[in-house]
Amino acid sequence: LNSPFSLLTTIQSEQLERKFYFKNEIICDQYFTPEHKTFENQYIKTPPTQNIVLIILEGISSEYSAFLSHNGNISGYTPFLDSIAQKSIVFRGYANGQQSIETLPSILGGIPSLMNRPFSQSQYANAQVQYAIPLINKKGYCTAFFHGGKNGTMGFDSYCSLMGISHYYGCNEYPQLKRDFDGTWGIPDYPYLQYVSSTLNTFSQPFFATIYTLSSHHPFTVPEPFNKTLPKGDFDMQHAVAYTDRALQDFFKQAQKSDWYEHTLFVITADHTNFAEVKNIDYQAKRYSIPMIFFHPQADTAFVSDRIMQQTDIMPSIFAYCHWNEPFFSFGNNIFDTKLSPFAINYNTSIYHFFVDNYMIEFNGKDITSIWDLTESAPRHPLPLSADSRFLEYEKKLKSVIQQFNNRFLDNHLRNQ
Repeated sequence: LNSPFSLLTTIQSEQLERKFYFKNEIICDQYFTPEHKTFENQYIKTPPTQNIVLIILEGISSEYSAFLSHNGNISGYTPFLDSIAQKSIVFRGYANGQQSIETLPSILGGIPSLMNRPFSQSQYANAQVQYAIPLINKKGYCTAFFHGGKNGTMGFDSYCSLMGISHYYGCNEYPQLKRDFDGTWGIPDYPYLQYVSSTLNTFSQPFFATIYTLSSHHPFTVPEPFNKTLPKGDFDMQHAVAYTDRALQDFFKQAQKSDWYEHTLFVITADHTNFAEVKNIDYQAKRYSIPMIFFHPQADTAFVSDRIMQQTDIMPSIFAYCHWNEPFFSFGNNIFDTKLSPFAINYNTSIYHFFVDNYMIEFNGKDITSIWDLTESAPRHPLPLSADSRFLEYEKKLKSVIQQFNNRFLDNHLRNQ
């Protein structure tokens, strides 16, 4: 980014609107606060964890997985991911956005996409947020980010630096770029994940590594010989998903040979959903549905939870899993704290979507416009807007999140007090 571009972008940026749903911050904090002091874990017993590997799958919704899907219309293309999920703790995952560029702020930064522009391109991108990554660095961890795309893609490298990640690995760092470049985006998942595995073997422990896959993206190119051997399905995305799943399988096969594997927590999720060319899908209910998997080779606990977990919950939950209690700032919650009520929030074309229990609430910034029961079979009809006490409490939490988000960014109040 150069100065003229930054200046013009800032001038054109839309400023957040200050909210006054609650009279003061004390009342607002009663329903939600992004200031996290401790990270309790009374939910499960976790094995000793030295390393963390966070895997972000490009565009792969839960609906492509036979194990995670609820209806199976497009599933069956992730046999390896299914095998991992069956040995893991699995939550009901939701994305906080619909674009790849919104992913890193949500997952690593704890900042959901609640404005018209992606956060990393907004005038608030350089706000002094108390991120989690510097705390991990202070613990002596090597922090790294791997993405097979071109360096500079969506500003990933710049944002990783802003958050405090020590090492960035993109196309420029890949040793066989000319040989393996896919002609469009970068390095296909199979050779790239093999490279990631070998690179992790050179790291000193402990380390925190984030891996962002690439191939399950338009134009959904599957290289030889996999394009002839993997199932193709009814549309190209399914073929690409099968390819990424196979790449993930061999990544784990190589990782199992390392001395770091047995002491590593693997968190597997996705950036957003991609239903390109899909017709028979419950788009309203599955629009943000992504994997949310916690796998540890030494864990003796595996189950599927109906608790909602959004992308911003990932870092607080990793801290709880590892029994780290350093406070930091995040618009997510610790999923392992049973005293907290889980939810997910996202924003699209001036409408907030708030997922809680089995409902999706649509909110235009002033009023709830509709409430949807996600357990109903299609076609759906919105529930009547009533004074039901549950929905009054849901509305207060939703408004608290929005007020905290807008006002804190306007006031640059983004740290624990």
